[in-house]
Amino acid sequence: MNSQRVRLEIHAAKLTNVAKHFSTSDPYAVVTILANDANEQPRVLGKTEVIKNSLNPRWVTHFDIDYCIGKLTRINIGVYDDDKTKELGSHKPMGSAMFEIGQVLGTRGNVKAKQLRNGGTLFVRIKAAPSCEFGTLRLKFAGYQLKNVDGLFGKSDPFFEMSYKVQDAAVGLTWQPVYRSQPIKADLNPCWLPFEVDVGRICGGDYNQPIQVKLYDYKSNGKHSWMGTFETNVNALLAAVVPEPVDKQNVDISKAFSVAKRGKVAAGKVIVFEAQVNGGAASSNQGSITLAPMSAAVTGYVPTAAASAIINEPTSFSPPEQYVPPQTVMPEQYVQPPLQQAHIIHEPSTIFNSQASYLPPPVPIVPNLAAATRPTASVPLPPPEAAKDASSSDLESSDYSLPPPMAPPERKPSFVDYLSGGLEIEMCIAIDFTGSNGDPRIPGTLHYMDSNGRLNDYEKAITAVGSILARYDTNQRFPVWGFGAKFGSQIQHCFQVGDEAELNRIPSVLKAYRNVFQSGLTMSGPTVFAEVIDMAAAKARSSLEAGSRVGRQIYTLLLILTDGEVSDLELTKRALHNASDAPLSVIVVGIGNADFSSMHYFDNFQANAGGKHRDICKFVEFNRYRDDKQALTRETLQEIPDQLTEYFWRRGIPPLPSVNGSQSNVTADAPTDEDTDLNLSFGANGEISLASDRGAIYDDTRYISTIDSMTNGTNLYQTSASPTSCQPQVVSSHNTSQEAGPVQYNPNASIGVAGGPYVAGNAGGMNQSGMAPVLANSAR
Repeated sequence: MNSQRVRLEIHAAKLTNVAKHFSTSDPYAVVTILANDANEQPRVLGKTEVIKNSLNPRWVTHFDIDYCIGKLTRINIGVYDDDKTKELGSHKPMGSAMFEIGQVLGTRGNVKAKQLRNGGTLFVRIKAAPSCEFGTLRLKFAGYQLKNVDGLFGKSDPFFEMSYKVQDAAVGLTWQPVYRSQPIKADLNPCWLPFEVDVGRICGGDYNQPIQVKLYDYKSNGKHSWMGTFETNVNALLAAVVPEPVDKQNVDISKAFSVAKRGKVAAGKVIVFEAQVNGGAASSNQGSITLAPMSAAVTGYVPTAAASAIINEPTSFSPPEQYVPPQTVMPEQYVQPPLQQAHIIHEPSTIFNSQASYLPPPVPIVPNLAAATRPTASVPLPPPEAAKDASSSDLESSDYSLPPPMAPPERKPSFVDYLSGGLEIEMCIAIDFTGSNGDPRIPGTLHYMDSNGRLNDYEKAITAVGSILARYDTNQRFPVWGFGAKFGSQIQHCFQVGDEAELNRIPSVLKAYRNVFQSGLTMSGPTVFAEVIDMAAAKARSSLEAGSRVGRQIYTLLLILTDGEVSDLELTKRALHNASDAPLSVIVVGIGNADFSSMHYFDNFQANAGGKHRDICKFVEFNRYRDDKQALTRETLQEIPDQLTEYFWRRGIPPLPSVNGSQSNVTADAPTDEDTDLNLSFGANGEISLASDRGAIYDDTRYISTIDSMTNGTNLYQTSASPTSCQPQVVSSHNTSQEAGPVQYNPNASIGVAGGPYVAGNAGGMNQSGMAPVLANSAR
């Protein structure tokens, strides 16, 4: 299974206070990975730190989880009030929500929000976990003449918060905390204990990435007062080290950072007594740094007893009063004890919505269709690494060009890196309407339309694979094409299914699929994939080019559903070779009991092509997985991450960076039945486990049984009042002398099987509506 580690961060806002006696809740979150079937066990992954006296907790803790595109990974996040005054096991629930990893990765900014039934909103962010270790950064800070913000008769209790910069999809630029220090009681010259942060989290291995250190005066009610801020980076911290003196009066402040407050450098200084990177791979962005001398004695500059007093646990601080947490910034897990870790976050690009502009304007079918030719497949292609010339294939428009090739990135990005940069996956669906599928009115045939709405195997494959891929397509509009049918007397190998060029969501796809049998088509043959592959490749190139103009990355997946082997394998090979330089993957799912032995050419496409073309193909037999939907989606989609990253990486196209998304907002989903409080057991030693499996086990092996169960009662049998609305639109045409025995499906006529009687349709190429199918590209 092709899996990757991803990192989960959590944040909540406007929680309902469940504490009593005029106090404020101390929330923490528990993360549980839910099971996908009865053979798996749900497990509690861990808990965050406690945030004292806060209804807007911004947890530092992060969690790493295995993710696979073909498998649903669900997590339950429960928020609890840590009430130390109550007996063990009486942690009061504040709300729970369920999130699916792929669904979060497919949203803008990889951020998703859900309303909690008890009040408040829970936000999660998911990004790629570091692919290599960068080591830990050990630091020791001391304050010098900090400005008192505790009034005339008090003295501040300073602590600091270290953060890295992110571009948040909802609020724009913000800072994500990775460490909070302990507060030092009543001391304007505090010396904090040494601490460590993960280099990969604080800067992603780039020592020049900005870091923010923010100082606060601790308040027991959680409304801390801001004392000042400074910005730095790892290189600057390494260069700012000075020896730690035994005597406070002799401290060296020549390299200290000035603490600013509201633009004024008048809030004191922060001295670095220790800064050292331990372990991990060397960063290419470290620069040439000579470490300043550090004191070998740990006993130097010993703070007073009052200065050393720790008011609370270091992880139990709420966000400062002035530090309003952005609603979609989430933290990451830290290892406790003793220290925290983190990682840079990448945001996606601005989403651009467009219609299916890759289709040429429709024109009537011409009488002389025998003269219509499909695009030549013999034109030599440039190597995959090079950008395709607009004149190299008449599949492309004259003004089309791919982005220019660049040197590959130093480190090959991961699939999740591209998703984190906002990459979208667009899906096209091609359905086999050849006569070998049988009469769709007869039970047991492959296109059989059950009167009770039970799905046939074509529909099961569409819903299983489509429901996964729809999570990575923001507008969820899918082109659906048919092949192998006749309209009038003309065989069509790429005609539009549905009344729109792109259908909105999977239920609309199923409705258009069923309605196509109301159009008077003749189920014929032969089985030809070449034209739908050509069409998908042209769409993939066009979508990527259009997207690149507005800062988007788009990859296309063609799902072909067929009941038999292709009639002309060489023609299919040439189409695949021509498509191998497009941002496209082709998945073929074999439906039924035919002999698919030659179809395994698709699995060995790259080897059969002598390694000259990128691997873009996958073939799967549905019957092998007809009793396990999860196994089907896992097998079908397992090669997509590698094929996608290989396409972009070989062209030197890195994932898109974070973008400022301050003009958009994250809309929280309303709670559903899945957002339930789990039955947890809290042990005396701090361990948390599931007391029962209630609400923690799903069954992803089962296919959706009926259309109504997928659409929450929407009846997709209801056809349009006008037959015209469901007439297939021909988007490509190819004549052939080879024909299988046709099957005519006409609601008002008899149906014949292969070799038997059938109704060929009205003369003159007219369908039932009295209108000719529309040919979008009759001659190329």
